[in-house]
Amino acid sequence: MKEAEVLLKQEQELKVLHDVQEAEYTEVVRVLTDQEQVLVKQMDTEDAEEEQALAGLSTLSQCEAFGAQLKAQIEAVRVIHVGGTRCVTSSTGNIMNRQARITLNVEFIRGYVFICLFDV
Repeated sequence: MKEAEVLLKQEQELKVLHDVQEAEYTEVVRVLTDQEQVLVKQMDTEDAEEEQALAGLSTLSQCEAFGAQLKAQIEAVRVIHVGGTRCVTSSTGNIMNRQARITLNVEFIRGYVFICLFDV
């Protein structure tokens, strides 16, 4: 009877742990999706502004000034993009590592319970 109670309790604890992990993962995915949508809207706005600015260029000096402005913007975006990519990759990697660690711990607990049940 005790063994059945222990197994039931462990099963319930594992379910709670799994639910917590699932909720954390879902929240992270939601946050990243929201951030991606904001960035896509921002890029669309910038593209529209660029198209509008290109339509108004009529002289060589205007084209050169606009080209210099674009080069400065591209440099800034390149730096932000590299930093942002590292940050997102790091966050995603950390989430995956945490999930792997928890899964490994769960498997160790199961193995320990299995050994204890058949060792008695």
